[in-house]
Amino acid sequence: LDLAVVGSFQRAGNRIRVTPRVHRFPGGDIVPTEKVDGDWENLFEVQDLVVRALISALGLQAKPDLEVPVTHSLDAYEHYATGRRLGNQMSPETMAQAIQHFERAIAINPNYALAYSGLGTSQGLRFIHTSDPEVLRVSVRNLERAIELDSELGEPSPFLCYAYLRMGDYERAVAAGRKGVELQPDLAQAYYFLNSVLLVGTEIGRGSYQESMNGML
Repeated sequence: LDLAVVGSFQRAGNRIRVTPRVHRFPGGDIVPTEKVDGDWENLFEVQDLVVRALISALGLQAKPDLEVPVTHSLDAYEHYATGRRLGNQMSPETMAQAIQHFERAIAINPNYALAYSGLGTSQGLRFIHTSDPEVLRVSVRNLERAIELDSELGEPSPFLCYAYLRMGDYERAVAAGRKGVELQPDLAQAYYFLNSVLLVGTEIGRGSYQESMNGML
């Protein structure tokens, strides 16, 4: 299925209503979904209810042993969510603010894998703006920590692929790139990073143009 999930929420005091929307592609048809109501202080229970509503609307079956790596601290989650919102704006100013919010989330919950991933990703993008090698090293430390906490988390691997290459470690870059494609087979950036590394490999006698081009098509 080719789907895009979007939505909105309304808050009144301690009550929250989430209105998810699922668009099915091609065509953009909207799949009918239910609104979800709950208490703000029980936000993570509301999150579970939203997931169940989406699964029900799509007629899917959830795996009973599936666990989503989240934090149990609402304060940590708010900093994480704010970091994501700011980081998506991609400017140097908002990227610096995003980094601060991810750091606050981690200070509250030192085992928050998604926050480490967001922090490392933001620092990797900041490296593109600054070319500061120390920023790149810190980015790698945080991305690797995210994987230590959750080995199935997909986001860190493509950025580690890029970072390892910039640090001159071709073999680790290829391994991270392949892992990124394995965990996120629908993510275009995962293929972009891996095949960019493979293309570099052809220039240093450690790869083939054919392998690199196969992934670009």
